[in-house]
Amino acid sequence: MPDYKIISPERKRKQQYIAFGLVYAIISFAILINAATLFDYWDANWTYTALFYMVGVALFLSAAEKLPAELRKPAIQNIYGFLFATPVFMTGFIIMQQADILVVSQPLAVYLILPVFIYQLCIVATSEEIIFRGAIYRALSTAGKPVAYIGSSVLFGLFHWGAYSGNPSSILFAVMMGLLFCYLADHYNLGVAIAAHFVWNFGLMGGFMFN
Repeated sequence: MPDYKIISPERKRKQQYIAFGLVYAIISFAILINAATLFDYWDANWTYTALFYMVGVALFLSAAEKLPAELRKPAIQNIYGFLFATPVFMTGFIIMQQADILVVSQPLAVYLILPVFIYQLCIVATSEEIIFRGAIYRALSTAGKPVAYIGSSVLFGLFHWGAYSGNPSSILFAVMMGLLFCYLADHYNLGVAIAAHFVWNFGLMGGFMFN
C-alpha cells in the first residue's frame, strides 16, 4: 500500500503562516524596490513606513505558533474572509457615501488611485491588522478580552499620534475604529478586519468617489 504521510493540523497551519509570510515579503519588497519607478507620485515616506511594518509582521509570524491554540486560525480562513468581506464593505461604504452618511471632501486624484490602493492594501491595512489585531490583541487576550480590546485599541490610537498631529478627537476616533477591527478579527477573522481597515482608509481618501 502507498505510504501516505499524515500532516498534523499544527504543521499545516505553520506551513500556511510560512507561505503567507513569503508572499507578504515578496509583495512588500517588490513595492519597495519598484514603486518609486512605477509611480511618479509615490511618497518616499511610504518606503520607510513599509520597512517598519515589515519588521512588525516578521516578528508576529515568528511568534504565531506560540500563541494559544484558540487564538490561532488557519491563514486560508483569513484569505477567504478578506475576499468575501472586501466587496461587501466597499458596497456599504459607497452606499453610505452616496447617502451623505459619510462625507468625503474630494475624490482621490486619478494618478494617485493605483499607488494609494496598493499602499493602503498591501502595506498599511494588512500590516497594521497583523501587528495590532494579530499580535498585540492576541497577546493581551491571555489577560481577558476586555483588556485585549481596550489595550490594543488604545495602542492603535496612540500609534497614529503623529499622523493626526496629536489631535485628541482624531486619536480617540482611531481608538474606536480599533475596537471595531478587534470585534471583526475576534468574531470572524483577521482577513475581515484587513478588508474593513483597507476600505475605510481608501474610501476616506476619496478612492470611491467617481466624477
